[in-house]
Amino acid sequence: MNERVKPFHECPHCNKKLTTEARLEKHSCEQKKRFDFLNTLKGKSTFYCYRNWMIAQGRNIKDKDVFMNSKYFNAFVEFGKFCSRVGIPDRKHYIEYMVSRAILPAQWVDPEVYETYISHFDNSKTPLEMASITVDTLYDLSEIFECTLGEVFEHMTSADIMRLVTARKLSPWVLLFSKGFMNHIRADTTAEQRILINTVINHGYWSNKFKEDPDSVQAIKRIVSELKI
Repeated sequence: MNERVKPFHECPHCNKKLTTEARLEKHSCEQKKRFDFLNTLKGKSTFYCYRNWMIAQGRNIKDKDVFMNSKYFNAFVEFGKFCSRVGIPDRKHYIEYMVSRAILPAQWVDPEVYETYISHFDNSKTPLEMASITVDTLYDLSEIFECTLGEVFEHMTSADIMRLVTARKLSPWVLLFSKGFMNHIRADTTAEQRILINTVINHGYWSNKFKEDPDSVQAIKRIVSELKI
C-alpha cells in the first residue's frame, strides 16, 4: 500500500516548505520581510532612490525582485532613514552627487560625506531653486498645521526652524523677506533663541549675498509677496 504524501506549503520567497498554512502565515524570512517592506510607502521611496542611483550610473533599471536580493538593499534602507532624520532637500540631487564622487551607498549616511554634499548644494543651486524648495516645504507644513503659508512659523519652534534651515529645506533667500518669519522672530522668540537662529542664518553674510544678486532678490520678493508668506 502506498504511503500518503502529506501536503506542504512553500514560502514563495525562500522556498522553505511548511506543513500547514498557519505556519506559512507566521513564517517570516528575510526575503519576506524585504518584500513586505517594499510594499510600504517607505519601501517605495527606498526603491525610488535605488532606481535613481542606477539611472545616475547609466545602468539598466532593475526591478524590485533584483533590488530585494541586492547587496545594497540594507544600505538604501539606512539611507532612507537618514533622509528622514536630517531632511535632505533633494534626494535625487544627493544621489547624483554621490555617483559623481564615486561614493558607494553604505557611505552616504556618513556625517562628513553629508557635509561635503551640503557645501556642494549651496554652490550648485540657484537662489530661485532654493526658494522653490522652501515654498514646497512651507506648503507641506501649512497642510500639516492647517494654516496659511504666512502662519506656518507661528506653529514652529526655534529648533524646528534651525533644523530645516540646516537641512536646506528652508532658505534665508525666502525667510529674510518673509513678514511671517520676521514677525515670528521679533514677537515669539527670546533673545537666546534669536542668538541660536543667527548661528544658522547669519544676517551679515546674507546681507552681502543679497547685494551681490539684486535680480534674484527682486524675483524672490515678488514670490513672497504673491504667496503672502
